[in-house]
Amino acid sequence: MAASACFDAVLAATAALRDDFTLSRAVVGLAVTATVFGYTVALLPAGAASSRAAWPGLAALGGAAACRLVGLLRVR
Repeated sequence: MAASACFDAVLAATAALRDDFTLSRAVVGLAVTATVFGYTVALLPAGAASSRAAWPGLAALGGAAACRLVGLLRVR
C-alpha cells in the first residue's frame, strides 16, 4: 500500500513541478523516472531482508521509510 501511495504521489505531482519550477515536460519526466527508479531500487533490499527474516511487515516499514526520505508521506 505504501508503494502505491508513493508512486501515485510522484505521478500526481508532475503538474505542480512543471508549474512551480517552470520545468519542461522532458525534465519533469526525467525527475519522475529517477524518483520512481530510486524508490524501486530502495525496495529491493527491504524485500530481500523481509524474505530472510520471514517478517512481511519489514517490507512495509522499508517502503514507509523510503517515502519519508523522499518527503511524500508525512508520518506523525
